[in-house]
Amino acid sequence: MLILNNVEVTFDPFILVVKGVSMEIPEGSIVAVLGANGAGKSTILKAISGIIRMERGRVSHGFIQFNGKRIENLLPEEIAKLGIIYVHEGRSVFEELTVEEDLLAGLYGRRSIDPKDALEFVYSYFPRLKERRKIKSGLLSGGEQQMLVIGRALISKPDVLLLDEPSLGLAPKVVTEVFKTIKQINETEGLTVVLAEQNVRKALEIADYGYVIEGGRVVLHGTAEKLIKNPDVQNYYLGIGEAGRISYQDVKSYKRRKRWIS
Repeated sequence: MLILNNVEVTFDPFILVVKGVSMEIPEGSIVAVLGANGAGKSTILKAISGIIRMERGRVSHGFIQFNGKRIENLLPEEIAKLGIIYVHEGRSVFEELTVEEDLLAGLYGRRSIDPKDALEFVYSYFPRLKERRKIKSGLLSGGEQQMLVIGRALISKPDVLLLDEPSLGLAPKVVTEVFKTIKQINETEGLTVVLAEQNVRKALEIADYGYVIEGGRVVLHGTAEKLIKNPDVQNYYLGIGEAGRISYQDVKSYKRRKRWIS
């Protein structure tokens, strides 16, 4: 459904950030893009969505293909109309709008969609938003705001949802709830999800497949089951050593064997 072939992303104009990334995202799957802060995860999602052009970046090599159509370097609105919706990290809500008004902003330019039916579709997965629909978005809790931005993306019923760090700044209980809902939507609606996350454990719990990014490159990929059992993933991202859980200091100074590039 979605293919990245040897993609390089350059910023203003000679800073190379993403270096020869290739990925395949099958229809109806959840694919996790994993790595530490600054690894290049968000840049990959922004390249797919076209948002990269708003940040003086571009795909300088390779191509991105969606349902057989080349989309690299198209404008964000053109890519959104094809059915690919990007959810920024940081829960960007329209603070002075009510929850319902904020959700309806996701239908801008989509006159063929009935607003009432679209709202009920979102409320069926996020009932708390229905309870808070007349409250200003800026007054919601962090977890509710995360539900709101995902709901705004879902309201137009996209084919692909790009989620950038949905767990960022949320309490563990809320993260579990949000990820459970993402998995439910994927299974019920057949929605394809690309999930950029630092929370490797939570991401792999719901993902079908994963790509580990370091320094703008794919250094490891495989099924979620395979990745979560990988010794290097366990050591560096999950804090688990051969003798059990290891301390933060051990993780911080851990020298990865990097068998994946040998």
